[in-house]
Amino acid sequence: MKKVYVYPDRSYSPVGDVNPYRSDMVEAFRANGCTVIKSKTAWLGTIDFIFRFWQIDILVGNWLEEVANRKHGYIQSLALLVSIPLLKVFGVKIVWIVHNKKSHNLKNEVFTDFFRNFLFRKADLIIAHSKDGLSDFGDCASKISYFPHPFKRNKYNSIFKNYRYDILIWGKIQPYKGILEFLQFLKENHFEKKYSINIQGQCPNKEYFNRLYKFSSDEIKIHDSYIDDSELEAIISNSRVILFTHKQDTVLSSGALIESLRYGKTVFGPNIGNFRDLYLSDDIVKVYDSFHQLIQHLDNLFDNKLEYTSVEKIESVSSQYSWELFIKYILDSLNISYVKDKL
Repeated sequence: MKKVYVYPDRSYSPVGDVNPYRSDMVEAFRANGCTVIKSKTAWLGTIDFIFRFWQIDILVGNWLEEVANRKHGYIQSLALLVSIPLLKVFGVKIVWIVHNKKSHNLKNEVFTDFFRNFLFRKADLIIAHSKDGLSDFGDCASKISYFPHPFKRNKYNSIFKNYRYDILIWGKIQPYKGILEFLQFLKENHFEKKYSINIQGQCPNKEYFNRLYKFSSDEIKIHDSYIDDSELEAIISNSRVILFTHKQDTVLSSGALIESLRYGKTVFGPNIGNFRDLYLSDDIVKVYDSFHQLIQHLDNLFDNKLEYTSVEKIESVSSQYSWELFIKYILDSLNISYVKDKL
């Protein structure tokens, strides 16, 4: 039974996982017969690798290149430099999941670029959840394997109900997601009363949220609040479509997109990353190249000139890219046997 360490490990954190990606991965590794090693404390981060090198068979790093932006980031950076070569000496397989073209946080950009190159050299397996933008990695792009962002079980019971809003924008509210630019566009083009819009998610930057909140109105509701699973289901059920307004320079894949599709909703997103992939290869996402084009698409949809995304099509795609199949892909790529012969 292989022992896996999934970074970052928030098992003992009082905050818990805001992004469910890591916890979904842990559950899928266990479903594939692996043991997942848990850190004893929430704050050690990469320092914990040094104390556990003899226990680990596979280290899976998510946002590992962002280590300098973590708590005690410079100490953790040094620990990462020491621990990765040590782990490799003891035969540990290093898997790095590339989530972004470049960091959303430019505070330690030099460190992030350094560790990105470091991981390109040291990782045994590198995976991205989008084909789009891989050329941005230059010669290193050939080292990256592609597997679409995994899906969890669908929740179609919440769709086709009466809706309160035309458009839902949800998830952590951060500048790189382009929400402010979208609201400015609506106002400048006198579209601010065209649709009923719900913007909901936790915003860590209060100054940024205050800039957004100036656009709130009877038609545009903006909430700074964490959304748990039960609330998300209700919020999505009350929305006609889901919109993503991400900027084009950083995003490679969006977990919130995958979560939105689980509910069988029609999703609009920028023509980048896994938004583009799921449009080109599977046609389960509607993409736009500009906000003007987005408005045209929304008008066509609401006027029944454009079809809503079918539940059957989403079901067909999601069954091909489940979490368990993703972990099986990792184990197969590392030539590691797994418990389940058929998934």
